[in-house]
Amino acid sequence: MTGSAAVAATDMLAALATFPNGRGRVRVARLMPSMSGADYRYGATVLTAHRRDAVTTTVSGDAWDLDQ
Repeated sequence: MTGSAAVAATDMLAALATFPNGRGRVRVARLMPSMSGADYRYGATVLTAHRRDAVTTTVSGDAWDLDQ
């Protein structure tokens, strides 16, 4: 977790690059009080990416389909 969306996106891409295949997403999240203590409320997606055969591809929005 970080207060900077740009840092989070860079860190996620760096972590994803250490694997031959995978996927990752960075979203804005806020910690909100709740009856159970605290919950995360998720907002906009900053970055979504997938990696196949050691090639990373960024995609629009929340798309998880690796064939896009």
